[in-house]
Amino acid sequence: MPGESQLAGGSPVDLAHSVLFFTTASSDPGADNVLVEGELTATGYRFTRGGVGSTVRVELGIVTWDGWTVERGVVPTNGMTDVDVTIPAVDLAHSFPLISYSVSGGVYGAADQVGAELLDATRLHLRRRTVNAADLNVAWQVVTIPDATIVHDAMPFSGLMSSQGISPIDATRTFLVHTSTLDTAANAASLLIESLEPSGGTIGFAREASVGTADLSYYAVELAQGHVDKGEYAWSANESDHDISVPGPQSAAFAFMQGGRSTSTVDAIPGRAWSTMTLVGDKVRLHRELAAATASGTVYWQRIELQR
Repeated sequence: MPGESQLAGGSPVDLAHSVLFFTTASSDPGADNVLVEGELTATGYRFTRGGVGSTVRVELGIVTWDGWTVERGVVPTNGMTDVDVTIPAVDLAHSFPLISYSVSGGVYGAADQVGAELLDATRLHLRRRTVNAADLNVAWQVVTIPDATIVHDAMPFSGLMSSQGISPIDATRTFLVHTSTLDTAANAASLLIESLEPSGGTIGFAREASVGTADLSYYAVELAQGHVDKGEYAWSANESDHDISVPGPQSAAFAFMQGGRSTSTVDAIPGRAWSTMTLVGDKVRLHRELAAATASGTVYWQRIELQR
């Protein structure tokens, strides 16, 4: 795939037990410039995108944790709406997928969204609702945390907000992972879906406009120990940086974005909502590259502390 690839590292990485979490920020409208595929290598990490347009900012964390196991790979989805990836058998009650991807061209839209779901113990299903001519590569990780409790479901999402009852969880130890794919061309207000903070037996999602129906797949990961700080932040006009104070040590913690919303009805640029997240001292630092003066954005942030 033409474009840009950056490799970094130098220190050995335990690939069987390490997870790559990363967040990105960009002001670019092009899917080939804003979408970044991330992979762990034996000595570090590699980030790839399809274009060489404006700069994309990436913040990353490599989490290696006792007992966690990870399967990984890269698969092309060129011209295909559904791809089943055969994986070594995992325990569905304790596993969840993470994906990232790069595309070779075009303005960001519904054809550039990919969903991920574990259909059974040996099949990871990747789905695109609409397909364009652009090449699209997906880097996938399937993470198994033996002592975690994981709640998963897949559902259609056609309104502005949706909530669903789930088995009771401890929200103070739960983080969220979701993917969504829209069935029609739309602007950012309909394309971008944000997780909402889980509460007891309820989980929710929201967007700013209701064009089209999205297929949404989510995983609520309840850790056996540790703590999860999370919330929604609404960006002010022209604001590009914001610090959120959080308690607790940062040595065994990482930050992770899970969706955002934009009020834009004139374009599909995700940069009003998508933000990098960095742990700085006792704060989670949010940064976006597109500090919009008009259409606003919100982001759902999570700080996952693995031991407390």
